[in-house]
Amino acid sequence: MKKNILIISGANAKISQSLFEYIFKVKKVTKFSEVILITKSKNLFNYSLDNLIKIHNIKLDYNKKMNLSKLKKICNNCNIFIFHAAALVPSKQNFKNSFYKINCYSPILLIKELKIISDNLFLFYLSSTSVYDKFSNSILTESAPKTKEDKYGLSKLKFEKEIKKIKLKSFGLRVPVLLTKNVKNNFFSKIKKQINNKEKISIGYPDEKFNAIGFDLDIFNLFLIFIRKKYKVIHEIYNLATIEPISLKKLLSQNKITNYYQISYPIPPRVINCDKLIKKYPNILTNTKKAFNTFINEY
Repeated sequence: MKKNILIISGANAKISQSLFEYIFKVKKVTKFSEVILITKSKNLFNYSLDNLIKIHNIKLDYNKKMNLSKLKKICNNCNIFIFHAAALVPSKQNFKNSFYKINCYSPILLIKELKIISDNLFLFYLSSTSVYDKFSNSILTESAPKTKEDKYGLSKLKFEKEIKKIKLKSFGLRVPVLLTKNVKNNFFSKIKKQINNKEKISIGYPDEKFNAIGFDLDIFNLFLIFIRKKYKVIHEIYNLATIEPISLKKLLSQNKITNYYQISYPIPPRVINCDKLIKKYPNILTNTKKAFNTFINEY
């Protein structure tokens, strides 16, 4: 019987760390005999398990030439499941010329090389709602107009298109702002920091309803469905956000937070349509209020 191997691409990402904790320590998944952690850094989060699952650390920099020999040796003739979260994010504007290499070409090369040695390759990946035109008035369904200027969004869209050319099962999620444990440097982590420091909170468009939250538990539960299903060769891509849009002003007031002020922000929040995902996978998505409260009060 072929071994089942899980590859976590971008193992130092907070979402990857939280996924590992959830599927192995909370849900106690026993499907995998080995886990491969891919990261460009030697300093790894403390991934550890008490059972017989073997853990490999492989250092790969998607911005440099990659030596895939060790990875291919471990994975040869196995069933391979990839959780791909590695990305060069928009905040790294000093490296914007590397967006395509890190977010598309290098991971595509890795996947193609793994496809050569395995007939059973399954990819679960995080894309971004940055693929959409920021200034379009269209509702953000999967068919909404795409960006023509945002290099980060274009690089993620290019990855989506290239993956469809490879014969494998892929499941992609276009995710807005990610909320998971210990995440930093996004809009909501800034609000949480200001709350914890008892500072006045700066927000734009406090009265506009929104649902632009990628809640980690929703992603993890979809991943669990993904690894348990039997698939034909098919590619799926969905928007993922919370349900029941609500204004930030109301969210703050429900947490008894009134110490905020409004700032100018060029792009108003928009509601992300997740009907396609909900129709295929009902009862998965968390409502916006619960996701926000969990992040602020428990994460």
